[in-house]
Amino acid sequence: MSNEANTSDKLLAHIDGLLERERAFREDFSHSLKREILAHIDHKLDRLLARPQALPLTQSARVFMHTNDGHRLILDMKEKFMALHLLEHGQWEDHLRRVMAAILTPGGTYIDIGANIGVHLLYAGHLVGPSGKCIAFEPHPVTYAICHENLEINGLLERVLLFDEAVSDVAGQVLDFEYFTQHPAMSGFKVSAERLEKFHGDVQTIKVNTTTIEALINAHDIEPDLIKIDIEGFEIFALKGAGDTIGTSNRTCYVIEYEKALTCSVLGYDPIAEIYDLFAGKGYLALALRSDLTIVKLDRDAILQDIAGDYLFVRPDGPHWPQIAALMT
Repeated sequence: MSNEANTSDKLLAHIDGLLERERAFREDFSHSLKREILAHIDHKLDRLLARPQALPLTQSARVFMHTNDGHRLILDMKEKFMALHLLEHGQWEDHLRRVMAAILTPGGTYIDIGANIGVHLLYAGHLVGPSGKCIAFEPHPVTYAICHENLEINGLLERVLLFDEAVSDVAGQVLDFEYFTQHPAMSGFKVSAERLEKFHGDVQTIKVNTTTIEALINAHDIEPDLIKIDIEGFEIFALKGAGDTIGTSNRTCYVIEYEKALTCSVLGYDPIAEIYDLFAGKGYLALALRSDLTIVKLDRDAILQDIAGDYLFVRPDGPHWPQIAALMT
């Protein structure tokens, strides 16, 4: 056999070997990928099958479930939007959870103003751990009781302080608070006429005591990592009650829920420019947390044109900015 033929046979054999190894690699990779996909689907199905087993409790308006985080959760089925979403998906407001996970770490401090039944509060308690601290406010006794029970059944009462007060611009007042019986999460100092008409609802008015962010921070001598404010259009009053504490620490980030139509209805004006200027004057950046998990930086003109959303205010010289910036890339 000639040298050329011998070389050609070796080359063909080498190519055949390469093709066989490639085929084996592809087959092995395909099997591995299928196993990973099936394992992921099985995991999701396990969660899905666990969640729908919502157990009715003694009171017909409440059911019990497990969240994706493994928390026990009592739901108020009068609040259908949130309750049904939680039953279907196992968690609530992924865009906010993503930011909470970036900011809150073991030993951190979280303040929840408008905690509702405690969905985000439970998650925050998990994130800050036994060495951390959470302080929350939910003024209506019905919602407060469910929130307290959710903390109790998850063993979090030791690291969470829950108050049945409203947070406003002046401490020590006694104010009217309207409980929206058909949609408790929409309760507040005033429920808009538009919402009452749209959902065919009615309100029960009670008296609540008020405190302020400034009084809270001074009383507990804390430097919060994150303050969430969701009080149905009255967020500006909670911020006014923060006094000089805004900007004193570059650590503290704020998440503010805002809905232009609702806020204008209950206040009679739109305070978003006031909110933006308050934070911008203290060196904060304004970021919009979108439901598609994108985070968008907003200037004053842009935020004035927004109609609704969750806004994150963060100091670029603060310790949490690198983690937030990483979420934006």
